[in-house]
Amino acid sequence: MRKNELIFLANKNEEQHKTESYLSVRKKYEPLRPELQKNLHWHDYYELEFIYGGSGTHIISGMQYPLKRGCLYLLVPTDFHSVRENPSDTLKLYNLNFNELILPSAMISEINDICGTLAVELSEAETVACEQLFEQLINEYENLRSDRDIMLRSLTSQICVLALRSFYQNHPRISSTSSSDQPVQTAISYIRANFRNNITLTQLAELVHLTPNYLGELFSSSVGMSFSSYLRKLRFDYAVNLLTSSSLTVEEISSDAGFCTPSYFIAMFKENFDTTPARFRRDLQAKKR
Repeated sequence: MRKNELIFLANKNEEQHKTESYLSVRKKYEPLRPELQKNLHWHDYYELEFIYGGSGTHIISGMQYPLKRGCLYLLVPTDFHSVRENPSDTLKLYNLNFNELILPSAMISEINDICGTLAVELSEAETVACEQLFEQLINEYENLRSDRDIMLRSLTSQICVLALRSFYQNHPRISSTSSSDQPVQTAISYIRANFRNNITLTQLAELVHLTPNYLGELFSSSVGMSFSSYLRKLRFDYAVNLLTSSSLTVEEISSDAGFCTPSYFIAMFKENFDTTPARFRRDLQAKKR
């Protein structure tokens, strides 16, 4: 395995959570797996983790965040990260994985609209409340009772609302989009979860039951850029993060970010940034010295 390799950690239900509602939750007691600490990794679903004890450091898309009791973070599929725990103070946490079909579409859109990483430190009162929600969630997850799915969705929504409210205490809130923009928000959620794959406007149009031309017009009007420009921007943002915080080669980054070939990635990068990916990385490293 390469140093600082970016790896995809799939769930056993990988195929299921691409097309159906998917949720898993666990409470961690044991030390973290080595690959989670040594390597950058990503998932094609949403991941929420809540620290209730221990200490460590979380690296998310090149940024470092201290971890201790009360820390909560919510990762979207565009994020790559690694977690390092203090060997003498092992992290104790709840881990919740889910796809966009678990939460109301408006909440998924709100999460996707956040600029940066949703990482917060809860007050002790909020921490206790969050622990209680997670314990209820695990209890429902492990016991097959009537209306279990409804309870799982409700508790997951409550935890995400707690995270969002805490985040908005220190960050400006972006107004929600109108209901007429719902097809665009559905398309954006899909793009953000699958931008590394080959996505076409025709596929998105089928997803939201519109014609490609009409969806393209709605998308440009709502987002301020075309579907192809938005997809390319996501890929470039991801590639820049990898150039900044990993030792992956340009060819590896091109593939991981979803570009069809390294030569196309290099050409498009030069067109957008007026420099090559390799030169961009060298210049950035020189500034840090």
